[in-house]
Amino acid sequence: MRIFIFALLMLAFVGNGHAQKESKVLIDSLKAELPKMEEDTNKVKLLANICFEMRNVNPKEALTQGLEALSLAEKLNYQYGIGISHYSLVFIYHFLSMLPESMDHALKAQKILEEIGEKNILSASTLMLAFLYLDFDEEISKEYLSKAKELIPQNTQILWKARNYGTLGNNYRNMGQLDSAIKYMSIHLKLAEENHLNQEIMIEKNRFGYLYMKLSKLDSAYALIYTGLQYFKSIQSYRMIAENYNTLGKIRYRQAKETQSLRKQYFGEAKTNAIEGLKFASKIGYLYQEYAANKLLSEICEAEGKSDQALYYLQTAFNKYDSIYGPQNISKASAMSWKNEKELKEKQMELLKLKNRQQLILVYAAILGFFILAIVVLVIVRSRMNLKKSYILVNQQHEEIIKQKDALKESQAHLVQSEKMASLGMLTAGIAHEINNPINFINSGAISLQKDYEDLKKIYDSIEKLSPKTQKLADELALEDLMKIIPQTIIDIQIGARRTTEIVKGLRNFTRMDAYEMQEVDIHDGINSTLLLLNHKVKDRIGILKDFDKNLGAIKCYPGQLNQVFMNLLNNAIDALEQKRKTETSEETGSAVTLLKERYKITITTRLKSINGQKKVLIVFNDNGAGMPDEIKDKLFDPFFTTKEVGKGTGLGLSICHGIIEKHGGTISFESKIGEGTTFTLTLPIV
Repeated sequence: MRIFIFALLMLAFVGNGHAQKESKVLIDSLKAELPKMEEDTNKVKLLANICFEMRNVNPKEALTQGLEALSLAEKLNYQYGIGISHYSLVFIYHFLSMLPESMDHALKAQKILEEIGEKNILSASTLMLAFLYLDFDEEISKEYLSKAKELIPQNTQILWKARNYGTLGNNYRNMGQLDSAIKYMSIHLKLAEENHLNQEIMIEKNRFGYLYMKLSKLDSAYALIYTGLQYFKSIQSYRMIAENYNTLGKIRYRQAKETQSLRKQYFGEAKTNAIEGLKFASKIGYLYQEYAANKLLSEICEAEGKSDQALYYLQTAFNKYDSIYGPQNISKASAMSWKNEKELKEKQMELLKLKNRQQLILVYAAILGFFILAIVVLVIVRSRMNLKKSYILVNQQHEEIIKQKDALKESQAHLVQSEKMASLGMLTAGIAHEINNPINFINSGAISLQKDYEDLKKIYDSIEKLSPKTQKLADELALEDLMKIIPQTIIDIQIGARRTTEIVKGLRNFTRMDAYEMQEVDIHDGINSTLLLLNHKVKDRIGILKDFDKNLGAIKCYPGQLNQVFMNLLNNAIDALEQKRKTETSEETGSAVTLLKERYKITITTRLKSINGQKKVLIVFNDNGAGMPDEIKDKLFDPFFTTKEVGKGTGLGLSICHGIIEKHGGTISFESKIGEGTTFTLTLPIV
């Protein structure tokens, strides 16, 4: 049994891969041994191997195995196990679009593997750091790439040597250095073929497909990636299946735009491939490929003239983009922080050298005697004064770095939100324009129908004067009932058109682009527009109570930004009420709880007040939802702080609300109690 387990462990992190099983088959064989293992270093290796191999099959399940491996390795103080566990988790967090966590595990893996002298996986973790830093700081990325390039010739295991050469080539491809990319990718392919590493052979051929795509050799690229797709299907490598389907869709989309004869066929194939890519990406929670598939489908539908479908896919892609690139901005801030801390350490080293020189002077002064000692004391006093100034300067620079980091976070938060609001503004403006035309047609038709009905009524009123035959025909057609129904039908059409017009007006009011100038508006209109947009979440589950001050007229403000504050606060209140509703429902036994508006409420109050001689507007949002615990209240307005699940919130909403209210010269405060609800109070000056 020990020999068999050792052979399994040789397949991934430890061995050369000659007897390499592939993907699902390998994972199943590794999992079958797990219940038989003792809590020792072999179990750490097995768990880390399962995590690593499952990265392409089910990243969410792999996360559990990787964290268990890391926990056991730390408990046993098994440094090699800690290193490979961190390395395995790098891929899992990356595929789940949790980039700060991925980068953190990569740095930890690189440090430990370097300390214990493990060159094979150290090369791989260094290459992964080069890949992760490429979008944030190309200089750091190149440093890691150069270091990995020196390490790979020292690799002793042929599987890792081949694999690392392939990853090196892939990094050069990402940088656009295609000559170097072809050189190292070819080395990977040659080593894989010489040692019969089937999975590595297919991975490298797949990469050559991407390279050909970059060189616009689309037919060759399609053939290689299609061949790779069939192979990855056979071993159930879902991540690669999702990537290959999406890439095939992109190739066919490009070809469809370049040809007329096969345009319809290629559009159809592009759409089919993108849908399949979306299906497999969704299956394993691969957010980036979900975003890529939805974006491609939106472009295809737009090219085909299917605007409604294009809009649907664009909105879905937009949501995925937010989940991916919010964390990516945090990673970028971490990279900049790393550079600033490095500069700070260099300055501290200079100060340390200066201090050492002072001590050497002190030794010489003791030897040369009292007279020289007096001179040296004077030098030391002056040097210490300079040293103190230097320390003060360093501390000031350190504080400045912290301020820059905070400012960077704030800027990133506003940039992300500004992009979202700009996109939303363009989207809703287009929707409003497109809806207005058919609504005008409906209104015109209703008016014409009303006139026709009035003419028809004149005939109907004189029907008794017509021939018996005509009267009999009117009875057969139930003309009397019809004359009663038509007026109500016309009224229903007019009400529907009027409600649609109000929705369009609400959309325009909410997303107005007025970032650069203040306008006089009625804030009650803004609140009503926001409630209109949130009606799909409120429905009949939540009661909305409005207590508006009738004496409050128009005030000067940035209406679009203020509407954004209303949206965030109301959204959070609805989520809190939903959380409370689900908790109360889960505590019930028997029949389901009847949801009543009287049970879950949001109250919105406005008042005109005089505070310290100045007129101000108070806007209060109160909900009787789940409430907030005391330990998170101090962090509530911090950028990127959120209590929501991954993918459901970036932690920017309240931070941006705080900034917008400050921009108006006002204040935002809150009170909250667990189980009773939360109240947010906005105070705005009347300019």
